[in-house]
Amino acid sequence: MKIRDRGKKEEAMGAHDEITRPRPPAAARPNGNSPKPQYLRIADDLEKRIRTSVYAPNDPLPTFNELCAEYQVSLATVNKAIQELDSRGCVIRVRGKGVFAASREHRESSDGKAATAHMSIGLVIPDLANPYFASMAKKIQALLHAEQYTVITHSTDGSLQLWNQYLNRLISNRVNGIIIVPLDTSGTEKEIVLWRLKIARIPFIYMNSNYPRVPTDYVKSDVSQGVRDVAEYLVSLGHTRFGCISAQPFMNLTRKKMDVFRDALHEHGIELREEDMIVSSFEHDEGGHEAARHLLSRPVGERPTAIFATNDVIAFGVTAAAKDLGLKVPDDVSVVGFDNIEATRFTSPPLTTVEQPVDRISAKAAELILKRIQGKLPADFQEHIFRPQFIERGSCRPFKETNSGKK
Repeated sequence: MKIRDRGKKEEAMGAHDEITRPRPPAAARPNGNSPKPQYLRIADDLEKRIRTSVYAPNDPLPTFNELCAEYQVSLATVNKAIQELDSRGCVIRVRGKGVFAASREHRESSDGKAATAHMSIGLVIPDLANPYFASMAKKIQALLHAEQYTVITHSTDGSLQLWNQYLNRLISNRVNGIIIVPLDTSGTEKEIVLWRLKIARIPFIYMNSNYPRVPTDYVKSDVSQGVRDVAEYLVSLGHTRFGCISAQPFMNLTRKKMDVFRDALHEHGIELREEDMIVSSFEHDEGGHEAARHLLSRPVGERPTAIFATNDVIAFGVTAAAKDLGLKVPDDVSVVGFDNIEATRFTSPPLTTVEQPVDRISAKAAELILKRIQGKLPADFQEHIFRPQFIERGSCRPFKETNSGKK
């Protein structure tokens, strides 16, 4: 759905409607071909034996070599499993003597660490410097503070190392729940820390994206539909030469936006080449500026007449680069962003963009984590997807031959 915005956003029937989809029964859902790491499955099995008194309190566990033979795994895998049991308070390791089953009192004392984080919820997001994520954090903090929860917010700056570090810290602090914007990278380390959350029985939900290899509740916007709306709009204006720009940190979700844009253009017989899709080595508006200079410095007749930036901040860099090169937006190049952050209404010209319903996504995320903590949701994971909204402003115009510099 398109909304024409001349300085003031108009409301439209159906905008930001939530998309509801039936969820298959738990047994029917794929696990993403990602079984729980082997050492965690061994730790789970041994913990069950300890809690059911197969190994009574203070009984020695089998030796490492015996466990290697029983589970048909390496010594390193058994060692990781024992370390995991130790972190759960299920065993006591005595140097030179072995590993022993912990008593119930010891386990409860370990579990009691949760009291140090009473009424606290973690929030892990990619980049607080990005106005889109900053708005999310502000909304969630306000909603959860109103429910008497302390919100512990971490910004990962797109770093997998920091993402793992912060989540492990929240696990150790035994927070009541966690809202996570998944870092869109793959890797064993990422999955292990998410499995640790499940093992620690800390409720967590995904926001803004989903990571089905370790399933849980999630809430997000239909980003693909928003990108298709951009492509349809620019094609309807008569454009045939396009650029698509992203900037670091480059994530799978960003790549998805670029791929959907390319595929949508292909459906109209327009080919977006790899050299037209640029991932800048710089972050934020600097990245958009660098990449746009590269695209717009092409010879007249070869440079794009329309550029899609994967977020609004990158789009600001695009418009600045056009100005530096003596080009006008939208006379020489149309520019579209994504997210509809507050500043888009005040640029010159105001930026055409796609609004993600930040407030509704944030409110639903806060609602879900509170209900999970309170045990008020069914076992099946909840899926909530909201429709984005196309906002037409002044940074685009119908293509004319003069736009490309031809007289």
